[in-house]
Amino acid sequence: MEKEELKEYLLDELDVQPAYVDDMIGQIEAMDGTLKEAFDAYRRTGELPKAAIGNYNCNDLVETHQFTAVGALLFLDWMEKEPEAANAALLFF
Repeated sequence: MEKEELKEYLLDELDVQPAYVDDMIGQIEAMDGTLKEAFDAYRRTGELPKAAIGNYNCNDLVETHQFTAVGALLFLDWMEKEPEAANAALLFF
């Protein structure tokens, strides 16, 4: 997906605040292949991805911690890259 198309999607469809869009685009572009595929599938279908890392999955993060679907995917990416920091941060959600 082109960067401008992604930006429009985040702003128009997901109501991401303009101040956060560029950072979020960078995070999405840096996702690993599986999570990036899950994001693309969510964008196309609107269905919550079944993606999981360790003990966490999108459904649990959305239902238990009130993440958005995209927020859950970004968290899973963080969990994969920096598990200790991500685990510690989850205590605040």
